Amino acid sequence: MQQLIPLEFYAIASSIYAIAFLVNMLVALKAFRAFTLLKNKRMLTLCVGFSFLSISFLGTLFASSLTFLKSYVPSLGMSINLVNFQGFNFYYTLSTIAYLFLALTYTEIPEWVRKLKFVFFVPLWYANNEVFHWLSLVLLSYVVLQNFLSWIKRRRFLQTNTILAFVMLLLYHLMLVLTKFSIVSYLLAHIFLLAGSLLLAYNLSQVFKDEKK
Repeated sequence: MQQLIPLEFYAIASSIYAIAFLVNMLVALKAFRAFTLLKNKRMLTLCVGFSFLSISFLGTLFASSLTFLKSYVPSLGMSINLVNFQGFNFYYTLSTIAYLFLALTYTEIPEWVRKLKFVFFVPLWYANNEVFHWLSLVLLSYVVLQNFLSWIKRRRFLQTNTILAFVMLLLYHLMLVLTKFSIVSYLLAHIFLLAGSLLLAYNLSQVFKDEKK
């Protein structure tokens, strides 16, 4: 059964996507700064991952905003179906690349693998498909697991928040898989996305606060 999304919610979703874009970009910039200071390649991988994730939300922001505006400004003359197709394909592709880089951040890559030359290609066969969300769930589960194993050794508060932030992103994708069953799942998905972004923003504020001391 098709679930109808209230039109006003597209305005709320657009705000959440904008927050997600800004927070993830700030995290990426912070990771790049750490890389320039420490020359740690993991920080560079983290920076690339969050950069792709941040930019990917521009696709959903663009699609969601135009869907909302089109109803009030019919003269825009754009096909909503086309806008959503292009916007979400943009999001699917870049966020998949982002999650791959985040997973690589927590992976020890053998030396012989590092020397190989790769042509990076992300297929679009999963676009507009549940497979994208299941792939995201697998990659984010790995990231959560690695953070949890690190947390067991140190048990730091900011690490706990980082785990919760990734869990929120994981739940965001899980709820979107279930959207076809309930409109509530769609609403919950964006609440989890907002919560994850706010947790990352809080962590970032604490890092900046520590730097000022």
